[in-house]
This record gives sequence, structure tokens and C-alpha cells, in this order.
Amino acid sequence: MSWKVFLTLLVTILFTPLAVGAQTTVYVVNMQQVINESRLGQSAREKVESQIKTKESELEKQRDELRKLSADIQRQAAVLSADALAERQENLKRKERDFSIKYQDHRSEIARQNESELTRVIETIRGVIRELAQKNNYEIILDHDARFVVHASSERDLTPEVIKMVNQVKSK
Repeated sequence: MSWKVFLTLLVTILFTPLAVGAQTTVYVVNMQQVINESRLGQSAREKVESQIKTKESELEKQRDELRKLSADIQRQAAVLSADALAERQENLKRKERDFSIKYQDHRSEIARQNESELTRVIETIRGVIRELAQKNNYEIILDHDARFVVHASSERDLTPEVIKMVNQVKSK
């Protein structure tokens, strides 16, 4: 959603009750802070980081093998026939291309896993926020995103409460 549409929607939501004499209180939650500080968000980040380390360790071993193979070819270049040298260089190029493809696949897979984990965490957080809103009859809760919310009183910031509730959901 573009910021103009969001701003128009926000102004409409905020000022419509004033026109009819009702009072609406707006609350905020810093979603990024909840993700960063909740055990659920930290666990998701650690899971992805662990997968990254494991795969990068495998890739580093393959990279070392390629370096060793390249060094071997350079050392043997003077004693190999032209055909044998060309064959080994072609083999090295093929392995380097395969490695490059594996590396790109690794990056794509990590991005997909990160997105999947983040989506799971955000859905849990949104569920907690909906539960909090229903329990306390909060009409509007916005993400405390600096692009849209310039200032919010700490009295209207539900972030600490949401973090606490998310941590309780995780421990259930």
C-alpha cells in the first residue's frame, strides 16, 4: 500500500469519529522491536543463522577444493601436455560454474527460509495483537513505523505488552 493511500485512510479513520462525536484512541506497536526482542523472533533468527552457518561451511569446503585444484593445475602446467592442461582447465571452469550456481541457490534458499520464518513470526504477533485488541476493546492499533507515525505517547505504545504476550505464546 502506498504511503499516500495509507495516510488518506489513516486521516479518514482518525477524523470520522470526531465528526460524529465519538472518541477513538489509537495505539501503536513497534513490530520490528517485537520481532527483535521476543523469544519467538530471536529463535527464528537463530534458526536461520544456524542454517546459514551450516551451508556456508559446506560451501567454504567446496571453495577450498576449487582453490586447491586451481593451484594444482598451475603447478602442473609446465609438465602437462596441452590437451591435458586444457582438459583440466575446462574441468575447473565447469566446477567453478557449478559452485557459482550452488552459491546462488544457497542465497535464494536462505532468503526463502528467512521469509518463511519471518511470516510465521509476524502471523503469531498479529494474532497476539488481535487478541489484545479484542480483550481491551482497542479500535485501532498501528505499526509504529517512522514513515507513518511521527509520534506516539508511551502510554499508547503496546510494544512491551505485546512482547510479553508473544513470549507467553511461545512458552505454551
